[in-house]
Order: sequence, then structure tokens, then C-alpha cells
Amino acid sequence: MKKLLFALFIFTAACSEVPDEGQTFYLFRHAEKVQTNETDDPPLLPEGKKRAEKITELLKDIAPDRYYSTKYIRNMATLKPSADMNGKKIRLYEWHDWEPMLNEITANQYILKNVVICGHGDNLLPMIKGLGCEAPLDSLGAQEYDKYFVVNVRGGECTVETELY
Repeated sequence: MKKLLFALFIFTAACSEVPDEGQTFYLFRHAEKVQTNETDDPPLLPEGKKRAEKITELLKDIAPDRYYSTKYIRNMATLKPSADMNGKKIRLYEWHDWEPMLNEITANQYILKNVVICGHGDNLLPMIKGLGCEAPLDSLGAQEYDKYFVVNVRGGECTVETELY
């Protein structure tokens, strides 16, 4: 009888609901890029490289679980210093097809608590909506690089803060 009760206890503990500690998303637009480059993949300006270092400083105490970026040089270079400091690989997603990335992250909510995403001026605000929050702005200007968004998803609730850096 004791063995049966012990087995029942173990089964109940294994089946009980895991508490929703939530997830935090740090959404950054790529840093300042070379405007005179006529390709669709320009590198960062010196100012952009400095901004990438600021991101490293901002995230130093967070220890992100995962980094995501589009394949573009400017995006990868924006996250690289922070990812390198944390010993993380940058995973790629398509700038226009970001839903699968968000689905993967939210499906792994018990593993991925802090996620950093580098995007573009035209996909970050839709991502915020995709996470269940109201976008805090209508759009990002073509030269607007000084904002990032902290999105908290906990217990079915979503909040977003716009930060300057």
C-alpha cells in the first residue's frame, strides 16, 4: 500500500501544472547602418557599432537564453557583441516571416525565459502585437535607432515598455 501511495504521489507531482513564470522579450532594431551602400545588406556605421556595445551593457545582467536575428550584416553585428559575451549562438529568422520564430519561442516558454530579437523598423511592432500586446507606437521612423522594447508575457497578460538607449 505504501508503494502504491508513493507511486500515486510521484504521478500527481509529475502531472501537476508548472507555474507560468512568463517570458521577457528584448526587441531591438538593428543599429545605425551605412546609408550610402546601395545593396540591401549594408554594414553598421561606427555609431551603430557603439550602439551594439550599449546593447551588450544593457543585457549584461540578464543572461539571455537565446538570440534571434535576420540574416543581414547590420542585424547580426548589432547582437554579436552581446551574444559573444554570453556564449550564445545567434539563430536566424526571415524578416518577413517571423511568426514561426515566435511560435518556437513561446512553445518553449519553460526553457526560454529571456529572449533577444533583432529586427527591422517594419517588423518589430507587428511582433509585439503577435505576442499579444498593443504596439506602443504606430511606426518607427527610418532613422529611429534609439528605442528598444521590453515585452513581458506572464499568465496570459502582456505588457510592453519602450526604452531609450
